[in-house]
Amino acid sequence: MKRRFPWIVAAASVLLWCFAHVLMHQRRGWPSMNVWGEWDFLLTAQAIAAGHAPDAVLGSMHGNELGSYLVAALVAVPVSLGVDAVVAAKGVAMGFGMVFVGAAGWLAGWMANEAGAEGGPTRTAASLSAVVLAFAWPGLHFELAGLSGRTPEAAAFQLLAIAAVLTASERHVVGRGLFVGAALGVGWLLSPVTLWTAAACAVVGLLVLPTGPSRVRASAAAGAGFVLPLVLFALLVPGGAEGLSLFRVEQMGGAGVGDAVGGKRLGFDVIAQVHLALEGGAHNPALSARPVFLGALGWALMVSLVAFVVQGVRGRDWRSPRFLAALLALSWLVPIVLLPVERWFYPLAFRYWMVLLALGIALGPLALLRMPPKSAVGAFSLLAALVVVMSNMAPIQIVAPAPSRSEALVSAAAHSMGPRPGRDRHATFWALVPHAPAEDQVALSEGYGMMLGADLAVDLADGRDVVFPWASVAPMLPEPARTRFLVGVGCGVTASKELPPAVTAAFLIAPPEVRQALVWGLGRCAEAEVPLAAVRASAAYQGGRDRRPVRGIESTVADPKPLMPPRW
Repeated sequence: MKRRFPWIVAAASVLLWCFAHVLMHQRRGWPSMNVWGEWDFLLTAQAIAAGHAPDAVLGSMHGNELGSYLVAALVAVPVSLGVDAVVAAKGVAMGFGMVFVGAAGWLAGWMANEAGAEGGPTRTAASLSAVVLAFAWPGLHFELAGLSGRTPEAAAFQLLAIAAVLTASERHVVGRGLFVGAALGVGWLLSPVTLWTAAACAVVGLLVLPTGPSRVRASAAAGAGFVLPLVLFALLVPGGAEGLSLFRVEQMGGAGVGDAVGGKRLGFDVIAQVHLALEGGAHNPALSARPVFLGALGWALMVSLVAFVVQGVRGRDWRSPRFLAALLALSWLVPIVLLPVERWFYPLAFRYWMVLLALGIALGPLALLRMPPKSAVGAFSLLAALVVVMSNMAPIQIVAPAPSRSEALVSAAAHSMGPRPGRDRHATFWALVPHAPAEDQVALSEGYGMMLGADLAVDLADGRDVVFPWASVAPMLPEPARTRFLVGVGCGVTASKELPPAVTAAFLIAPPEVRQALVWGLGRCAEAEVPLAAVRASAAYQGGRDRRPVRGIESTVADPKPLMPPRW
């Protein structure tokens, strides 16, 4: 029973998490609901499924986020069997959640066994960990509502590596080292913050293993394992070597742990953010008491981690798995306090908090139930967890509406199809969009037009030579994608703070069959009246201002303005 116990806790964690996940998202349309940012790489999945895999530079987000290509390849498997890309993505996202939750639950059970008790408080603590992880982390459910191709997926690989390091022994040293290295290598491709976990795992591994050949073999195997997924990516993915080169440059440029951005750092203001780390983007004002309980839960976990570190230091038990796990978890406070204040709400819980909180959940109840008086602390912990569980079980856990498919597609094309080094400006669009269904191509064309319109406004304002999008891209598009593309261009030029006069002048000299769609989009998205009278007099422009179709000219979405790419 003792050997099976960690697996039982892991299985219970996974089952409870899946139940809560589906319950939480069913009103939002799961599994067919769209998620912001997901289509950034689902287009790559569709191209791979169609047998026309793009190269790594065109198929990964922004040309350098290579982990998104790996996630797209996973999604491509069910898509090739006829499953809709959005539904397939929900299944893959749940799979990542199951791995993450299962690894944390298994580690909780293993820690309970390692504590030396056959039953009682330690087993209860491990079981409570599974329940808390399954229900009381609303931010985790929100983030894994779909795929991002970035940090949430990387956290699953980090936790697998941590569990393997903490439970290391002199048996199977090489195999375990290869596994740890490979997991961290894949995690690094998904998110640069994995390097922090890799460094921590290296330190912990040296402490866990005895001195001598075991350390050498484990270190060599881990290094080889880390390089292995990079080599395989370069060999098996079209353009993989070039993609790795761009990825390396991007990571060395300061996009890793503690983003190299100027300004005030978060510092000890992090004390006020712990409840947000658990809540994430799962906001619901109706659950007004939830932040209080999440804050209490979060700080209880932090205190328990500190208690394990203090216990290890006092006892000089440097190889205790509980001490090492708590030390590894708390080490993440370093990049958190260095996080720029203006970036706090971007990564939120999931770039910097996921590993810390998962280890806290695996260890926290174990510490609480062992602290005197056991009955009082245990009862308080259980009560707090049950209250959180009850509030999170409500189907109104997340009230943010899911975007429509058209909104998600327009947003994806408007944000993710920027220029790629060494490629034609429109290479990404032509490599990915033709593999989408015809109705999706219409929305994607409008979104891409918005991106090109925003670029056009900036270039004209700076006096650069330009090739007008209606001359380069529009002639190659069929209707109605062509008209929606032109609407997107007209809307996109309003993304800059001020509309350059050269933009409206360029619209006026455009061919008549092009001009109407351009000025309709301009009228639809411009916040103020355009100063040029010739444009204001256009029936298409007035139709855009009034938000009504003119001769079949309209937008794919109800409100395109919020979907425009930012320009500063």
